[in-house]
Formats: sequence, structure tokens, C-alpha cells
Amino acid sequence: MLRLGVSLLAVGLALSATRPAAVEPLLSVTVRTVPLNPADPAQARLGRLRYRGGLEMRSVEPRFGGLSDLRVLDGGRRLVSISDCGSALLADLRYDERGNLGGIREPRLHRLVAPGGRPLAEGEEDAESLALAPDGAMITGFEQRHRLWRYPPGAGPFGLPPDPLQAPPGSTALDADHGFEAALSLEDGRLLVLSEAMEGQRSALGWIEKGAVWEEFALPLLYLDDAPREPFRPTALALLPGGDVAVLERRYPPVAVRIRRIPRNALENGGDLTGEELARFAPPLTTDNYEGLEVATGPDGLPRLFVLSDDNDCAKVNHRHGTSGQRTLLLSFTIGD
Repeated sequence: MLRLGVSLLAVGLALSATRPAAVEPLLSVTVRTVPLNPADPAQARLGRLRYRGGLEMRSVEPRFGGLSDLRVLDGGRRLVSISDCGSALLADLRYDERGNLGGIREPRLHRLVAPGGRPLAEGEEDAESLALAPDGAMITGFEQRHRLWRYPPGAGPFGLPPDPLQAPPGSTALDADHGFEAALSLEDGRLLVLSEAMEGQRSALGWIEKGAVWEEFALPLLYLDDAPREPFRPTALALLPGGDVAVLERRYPPVAVRIRRIPRNALENGGDLTGEELARFAPPLTTDNYEGLEVATGPDGLPRLFVLSDDNDCAKVNHRHGTSGQRTLLLSFTIGD
């Protein structure tokens, strides 16, 4: 009987470790549409991009905000995002009759858990990057305590506890605020990871999986004449049609954001990573602290690019929700048409 009791206890613990988390209640979010250019609401072109609608989202829920990366699933109809405060935002995306982004439905905040299903400890909450593996797993990169966790598929996004992944060896040299800022799963499942360049550096450290090892590379930063001392630093990655990589880059001060296209073969073979600029956001355009980037199939079956801003406003140590001057923005574009 004692052996049976122990066995049943072990089975119970195993099941509890893999059991999907309880469904979170619906979140009250106020949403309004925003133009690409408030000074010229008719503007729809931005470099190689055409504007297809954008949203500003607000909530009184203290855990809302701080969204740092995103993936868009189900033909452009499902948003998955992660935050600085250890939560995932899950919501359905709505489009108007012209196919422009028009709103969200059924938003929920899901608390991330650590390996084994335990709650995140203090200092573990800062989720900064999100990669979608070919099998549906969500690979999340964290700052402060730099690490990569793989949340397996099943029971919905983040429904099961994660497995820790081997981090790139060079990441131990990163300081607390410049960790795994951007992550991308390539078509074959290999990971591409970028750090946010540390102060005084003229390049950002990156790593790409080559077989069973990480290969390190340096992404050169762009400096412009209007701010010669402050470069654009990488904040997110997305895979473009054809296999090239898009890098979202942010500068502050003065605030500006750009999207850079890097040829895939340059990443694979150690080539020139200067790339080309697809678009740049700067005032008077709708510009904020953009940290998330995605390229996914839209509801019309064509590639759609999304950018997401981090308002740094979820409640955490030394910050009270509702006191940030930044916004949570989600903008949508088509590419090159």
C-alpha cells in the first residue's frame, strides 16, 4: 500500500506539472484606432510599407502593459505577446471591411511560469523576446537573469511549463539590462538571437545556431547625423517572405525607429550585415517605444507586418501602473505593394 501511495502521488505530481493553467478572466481593454501620421491622416506609405491600420490599447488592470514582443497566428487573427512583468497577452485581432486592423476581441493575460510549473521568482519576470518554433513551441528570452525557455506546444500558448534551453556562451558578458532582446526561429527550427547593444558599443552581439553550437556575430549599429552619439539598437526580429530577416531598431534620444532588412545568406555565411532600410518612424508619425516585430500571413492570405510598442507601464517593483507617458501601440502594414 505504501508503494502504491507513493506511485499515485508521483503520478499526481507529474499530471499537475503538465496540466494546462486555469483560463484567465477576460481583460477590460480600451482600444482606439490611430493614423500613421496624426498630422496627415491620409498618409499610408512609409518606405517600402503600406499602412493597414493601427490600435492604441489601454487597461486599468495593473498587469497590462510592458509588451516587448509578439507573434501573430491563425492567418493574422490571433495575437500572442509577452511582457516585462511575466505575463502573456492573448487576444483575437479584428479587421474592418477593407482588411485594415480594427480592434481586438477576448483579451486575456496569462501568467508565465518557470520550469516545473512554479511561479516566476522576483527578477525572473522580464520577458523581452518571443520566437515561434515550427512545432508551435513559444521560445522566450529574458533579461535581468538572461535565459531562454521553451514553452512546449499544447494547451494553447504558454499552457505548459517551459524547458530551459542552452544559452549562447557569450551571453554571460551581457549586463542585466541588455540581454536576449530579440529572438527568431528560422524555418528549420534553428534560433537567431540578438542582444540590445550595451552602452559604448558600436555593434550588438548576436548568435545563430549552427548544428549543435551557437555561432556568434556582431550586428553593426547605425548612427545618423541628427544624433551622432546615439545609435539605433535592435529590439526585435521577424522572418520576411523569401527567408531574409527584418530587424526592428530603436533610438532614444531623439526618438526614432527603423526596420532593417538583412539578407539571410549574409547571416548564414558571415557576410555584410549592413542590410537595407525598409522603413523609418520618427515624429510626426505615430512613434513610440517599439519593441515587437512580426511578419505573418494576414486575413487576405498575404504577408502582413506588425510592430508593437512597450509602454513600460505594467505594475512592478518601483513602478505604479498608469504613470507612464508611453503607449501600447499595435500597427499593421503590407510590404512592397
